[in-house]
Amino acid sequence: VGVTDYAAACAVHSSLAATNSQIKAREGILIRNEVAKLEAVSDGLSNSIMIVESAGRPSLFRKGAKVGTPPTQRVNGGGWSRPASDLIFKGSTADGTSSPGTCAANCTNGVDTGTTAFPHPTYGTDGTSEPYSFHSAGVSAVMGDSSVRFIRSSTNIVTFAAMITRDGGEVFSDE
Repeated sequence: VGVTDYAAACAVHSSLAATNSQIKAREGILIRNEVAKLEAVSDGLSNSIMIVESAGRPSLFRKGAKVGTPPTQRVNGGGWSRPASDLIFKGSTADGTSSPGTCAANCTNGVDTGTTAFPHPTYGTDGTSEPYSFHSAGVSAVMGDSSVRFIRSSTNIVTFAAMITRDGGEVFSDE
């Protein structure tokens, strides 16, 4: 399967919401195995991320450097139109070694699933990808209105999570 550096932003993971009371575990615009409906995006199409960079998959990257080589170290995802190529946002620690965390983008491109067979016993066919690019300052995202935004790596985790959800009613500044 051809590899892609972009992932459908499907949801905010419940583990991230459990670590921060300001974050809601909710679905994004694109939901696996469902038809996306524009009327479901009450946060506004220009405020909701539909697709975001998650570069380098299935290889594992942290803070701009490749870590090991597949299949020893890898993320669950990367193949175009393959199960597990989605992104269920968890954030990561600043060093990119675990999740959830307070780093929204560019700390890691995903959770290391190592040599575990697919489907993964914990993640199943869900992707373990995180927002990541080879631009040092941030990631590109396609919003629900088809506009493209460059979102800075310094963006607060609460703001980034709000941009992933489609109907959380969050209010955020234009960081």
